[in-house]
Amino acid sequence: MERRFVARLPTPRPVRYVHLIRREAVAARAQPVEVRVFGKAPVVTLAVSDPAPFLKRRLQRFLDQTQLPGHGDVYLRVVDGDGRRVLEWMHQETAGALWIRPALLECSPIQPVGRLLGATYPPCPA
Repeated sequence: MERRFVARLPTPRPVRYVHLIRREAVAARAQPVEVRVFGKAPVVTLAVSDPAPFLKRRLQRFLDQTQLPGHGDVYLRVVDGDGRRVLEWMHQETAGALWIRPALLECSPIQPVGRLLGATYPPCPA
């Protein structure tokens, strides 16, 4: 998903926004693995050692403090301590995509627009 998202964006330029994202990632007890800003579009990868508690208790504050969802284009990936994908979210003005590890779906403040009829998911382990 990231490659398709980044391919559409202008050349990266350093801005203070990168420092804000890094600072808020650390405040949320996440490791900012990659933080880039293309024009006004942030591309962020965070690593966390405790995916369920991070999604349930700290991701929303990170999103609020960085105002990530307020940007027209945004790409956010969260990985666990082994580098495995926990959450991947791409939002553009006209499209978007979301993937959340199924066992952690109920933990995430970012939710899919719809769910399969009759599908059940385990409660958040955090």
